Amino acid sequence: MRDFKWIVMENIPCWYELSWRQAPPAIILRIHRDFIRDFLAAIKAPPAEWPIVKDFIKEFGLTNFSADFGKDIGFSEIFKNEGEKDDFSEFAVKIPRIRKKTKWNCSYCKGSGKDEFMPEIREKCAFCDGSGKKIIVDFRITTAISASFTVFTSMLGYGNSRTTASVPQLLTLQTITKNDSGALSGEVSIPLKNWLASRAEHNLPEVTQATQTAYYRMFSRAYRFGNHYFSASSGERGEFIIHCPGNACSINPTNWYEHKGEGYNFGCHNVDSEAQQITLIVGLAALHDKARKEIQTY
Repeated sequence: MRDFKWIVMENIPCWYELSWRQAPPAIILRIHRDFIRDFLAAIKAPPAEWPIVKDFIKEFGLTNFSADFGKDIGFSEIFKNEGEKDDFSEFAVKIPRIRKKTKWNCSYCKGSGKDEFMPEIREKCAFCDGSGKKIIVDFRITTAISASFTVFTSMLGYGNSRTTASVPQLLTLQTITKNDSGALSGEVSIPLKNWLASRAEHNLPEVTQATQTAYYRMFSRAYRFGNHYFSASSGERGEFIIHCPGNACSINPTNWYEHKGEGYNFGCHNVDSEAQQITLIVGLAALHDKARKEIQTY
């Protein structure tokens, strides 16, 4: 690894990036081959032996962790290797369904599927989506995804190699995986900030649509929120905000003061679950896709 560089202060060739796939819904993690080479040459112990990996396995009951970039990676190899494109290894993690129907009758409607509390407002039972069966929310897959992101974003934040990529790094990401939180933060580069500030239309409908798709994939369309719970926009200074369902759950800049010619840091507010964290990562990935199409050079 070479001397640490900071995208807030200078333009740096891309060493990793996020992308969004609408169908089937998936987040794509792309890592430049130069970074993989330099990282593997620099580490003294394989990632599977790192304390953070062992702690996650112990705390959350996760299974084996892989960082063999020629294969599937992450806990339970949940990031699927899709080969290499333009010198970047690509890994896809599908957005899972976590709201699931069981074989037992719903305790609220007693298996009828009808709303017994407010039949004048809605016909179907809100607790079982009208199925008559008990619904559970299984966070085991989202925990594996979140923990994998936390390990990989820590790894990718370990300095950077001066890759041969012809495009700049647009943003970075760091996540935290805990029982009661799904925090995330990162940095916005100078090119991305300038692009956000230059846009005449400040709404980001592609980002909003991506977060809706991911959230409803996890919880089902029956578990529906109003569209106002999802939003994404940018401002005249190059700042951005992405919201998803929750108690004012969002990501936004953490240093609102302006430093001309520099990027900035972003952080989160009230991200209380891994599902919210994943939804907001999807938003970042969709934002990155839109910006990358227009920011091809320094």
